[in-house]
Amino acid sequence: MPSSDIVEMALCEQSLLYFIRKAWHILEPTTVFQSGWHLEAICDHLEAATKRQIRNLIINMPPRHMKSLAVSVFWPCWVWINDPSSRWLFSSYAQELSTRDSLKCRRLISSEWYRKRWGHKFHLTGDQNQKTRFENDKTGYRLATSVSGLVTGEGGDFIVCIPEGYTITTDDGDLDIRDIVEHKLPVKILSYNHETEQTEFKEIEAYEQRVTEEIIEIDFGNGEMLECTPDHLVYVKDQGYKKAELLEDGDVVLYENN
Repeated sequence: MPSSDIVEMALCEQSLLYFIRKAWHILEPTTVFQSGWHLEAICDHLEAATKRQIRNLIINMPPRHMKSLAVSVFWPCWVWINDPSSRWLFSSYAQELSTRDSLKCRRLISSEWYRKRWGHKFHLTGDQNQKTRFENDKTGYRLATSVSGLVTGEGGDFIVCIPEGYTITTDDGDLDIRDIVEHKLPVKILSYNHETEQTEFKEIEAYEQRVTEEIIEIDFGNGEMLECTPDHLVYVKDQGYKKAELLEDGDVVLYENN
C-alpha cells in the first residue's frame, strides 16, 4: 500500500470529520463535499460520545445539514474500524428513513475503498445481511427501526427502567434489581425471544441508574401489577412494543407469570 494511503488511513481513524471527507465520494459521487463549523461540532461531539465522555447527545439542526449522514451512516462505519463489536440501534419516525440510512451504511462498509483499508478488521456475515439489519463477524450489528416498529429484544444497551425493590428473575435466582445494577452482578436476565417464542436468559450489556419522579402502575386484571417508569417498553400482542404510559384498556400484554 502506498505511503499516502497509510497516512490517509491513520488520519481517518483519528478524526471522524476527516473520515467523512475521504469517504464522501462513496455515497455522494456527484456532490461536492462542503464542511462547516456545524459539521465540525457534530463530529467533535460524536467523537466524545464514542469515548464515553458524554452519554446523552441531542443534535438540533435544520434539514440538509448532514445530521443523518454524519450520525446514522458515517459514524457507525468509523467506529467499527476500531470497535467492530459495537452494536447500533437506529430509530426514526418513519421506517423508510431508517432503512435508507442502513443501506447507505452497508454500502460504504462494502465499498472497495473501505474494504481495502479496513477489510481485515471484520467481515459482514452472510446469514444476517439485510436492509434493516446486518452483522459482522465480531458480534457487532446495526439495526434500523422506527417508533412504530418492533425491537424484539435488541438494542445496544440493556437499560433498566424498573424501580428499586423489585425482584428480577435471573439465572442465579430472583434478585433485587437494585443489587443487580449497583453491584453490576454478572447475571443473565430472563427475557423473551420473539423468534422462538420462548423465554431465555440473556446477558446484561450495560447497567444504568436514573432518578425519576414518576412511576406508573400496570394492572393486569388478574390481581397482579407492575410498577415501572412511563417510558418502559411493554410488548403488546399484535402491536409490538409500546411505552407503558401509552397502554390502553384491552391491550393484551406479554409478561412472565410466576
